[in-house]
Amino acid sequence: MSVSELLKSCHVVVRESVVWGEMDAFGHLNNVFFFRHFENCRIGFFDKYGFTTNGTLAQVGPILAETSC
Repeated sequence: MSVSELLKSCHVVVRESVVWGEMDAFGHLNNVFFFRHFENCRIGFFDKYGFTTNGTLAQVGPILAETSC
């Protein structure tokens, strides 16, 4: 199955580039940057489903109670 086919089943897709400074000497994404990318996807979800207006969170919406990776 291709990446394009897999992405069709996703509710929200946020495309981001990995930059050189986010990687270690072996070219692996540094652990802390996974959470930065997760946060960008969470904001993309909020935008798509109406939890934000012009980039500002609404009065009521979901909270992030816990995260792990």
